[in-house]
Amino acid sequence: MSDDFEAGQFDPDIVENWGNRSEIENESKDLRFRAKKYELCPVSMREYIPCLDNVEAIKRLKSTEKGERFERHCPEKGNELNCLVPPPEGYRPPIPWPRSRDEVWYSNVPHSRLVEDKGGQNWISKAKDKFTFPGGGTQFIHGADKYLDQISEMVPDIAFGNHTRVVLDVGCGVASFGAYLLSRNVMTMSIAPKDVHENQIQFALERGVPAMVAAFATHRLLYPSQAFELIHCSRCRINWTRDDGILLLEVNRMLRAGGYFAWAAQPVYKHEQVLEEQWEEMFNLTTRLCWELVKKEGYIAIWRKPLNNSCYLSRESWSKTSLV
Repeated sequence: MSDDFEAGQFDPDIVENWGNRSEIENESKDLRFRAKKYELCPVSMREYIPCLDNVEAIKRLKSTEKGERFERHCPEKGNELNCLVPPPEGYRPPIPWPRSRDEVWYSNVPHSRLVEDKGGQNWISKAKDKFTFPGGGTQFIHGADKYLDQISEMVPDIAFGNHTRVVLDVGCGVASFGAYLLSRNVMTMSIAPKDVHENQIQFALERGVPAMVAAFATHRLLYPSQAFELIHCSRCRINWTRDDGILLLEVNRMLRAGGYFAWAAQPVYKHEQVLEEQWEEMFNLTTRLCWELVKKEGYIAIWRKPLNNSCYLSRESWSKTSLV
């Protein structure tokens, strides 16, 4: 082993002897290594996410009209965070799965605004020292299980746990959709921006549901093409038809051939003029994408991406937009 040992390197011969010491020596007394411990960040930074709370980078954005501020803006080299973000006061080891699907410690995610804002929609409630999750959502107030049953009955070929095993839930809230899919042998990535409704992803992660902060805005998401068998949006507050449907192109990129897009939103079921126009625009764009509207029932519409390229090859060029 070389005597020139730098921070960040790993040597299995000595690492087990480090303990809590900041200085170690090898048997021949010819090696010394001093590690400086990171200090804790200020308490005000308990919610800090380096690539999302980069205020200076956000100030330099030319526009924020399309949600650019919710995208990743990582610090430049030399400006990285050099302290440890402190946990909330009174943080406890998380409740293990599967109990964590239904309850988490309040002290681990001490935010109550969602309880106030979404209390009547069965998202989340507070009982003593815990948050509880009844399993509801804005569009599935009777619970995620019944909502999943409805989707399965609408399109039996979706077959959660058999044909459909990998799902993306857009605008996930507290991720009850993904949490209940786990019991159906489906792995769901739940995503949502860090917006006015606090950082909802914290609730998802504390529950043990795979999740990350992400937004449909001006950049492609970090997932590879054809990664998901179903992409779901329930009142996810995304204008899918803007810019000639460029965000639908991103959904199309990530969907596997024969995959499904499920949309639960007001334009699907309300008959006000503005909403009917939004539905017409959505229907036209998905048709041009070669998606088939498999089922429209109640407040849910489900499209299917084609299995082959025959439709794409025969259609007229309808959009020259390209994702950045």
